[in-house]
Amino acid sequence: QSVQEALRSVQQLLKTAPAKPENGVAIFCGGGLHELVEPPEPITRPVYHCGKGCSQNFVAVAQNQK
Repeated sequence: QSVQEALRSVQQLLKTAPAKPENGVAIFCGGGLHELVEPPEPITRPVYHCGKGCSQNFVAVAQNQK
């Protein structure tokens, strides 16, 4: 059920994304966070990570972009 909720959140985030961000879009959804980030460098490949451990890294990167 939590995966389905995350996917719904991602769908809503994508509706707010610019039509074609220059460097792509990184989406983090989990641990109470739902964030869409335009990375400073182009995304060259898709990455999917499910599980604990990436949230601290994501939060640090997201805070540096604000």
